[in-house]
Amino acid sequence: MLQWQEDGNNRSNPRQKSPGIGAFLFLLGMRKHLKLLIFFLVGCSDFGTNPKEEVFLDDVSFAEDIQPMLNASCINCHGNNGGLSVRTYDNLMKGTSNNGPVVIPNNGIGSFIVKKLKGNASGDRMPPEPANPWDDSKIEIIIKWIDQGAKNN
Repeated sequence: MLQWQEDGNNRSNPRQKSPGIGAFLFLLGMRKHLKLLIFFLVGCSDFGTNPKEEVFLDDVSFAEDIQPMLNASCINCHGNNGGLSVRTYDNLMKGTSNNGPVVIPNNGIGSFIVKKLKGNASGDRMPPEPANPWDDSKIEIIIKWIDQGAKNN
């Protein structure tokens, strides 16, 4: 059986190697992981530019909850370019000449805008492909706002 000398000066004994080298190699390896961690944290952050994904509110506000979602997903096609405009509360509530009102206060499920967002209405679902459909949580916020009377608050 091989016995190692335990005097602290035997460099061939793996238990006697300098802790400074091991610590240095460990920190060098961790730098790669730290860079990777920072990359993912920064890359996956929206820095507050996207509207709130999930909001559990008692009262849903048009200005603070609904308009930011419409601005983020709908305003490019439904700005002031004819048809439905979601740029303002009044325009949204006016609806379109083809479909009439898209929001029926106190009837979220029956409102045309909800049917379009869920893909249950005639024509394309909104937003149209290749854009991703809205999460159910976003649609639920719209429904809740409409069910609360679709107020301009």
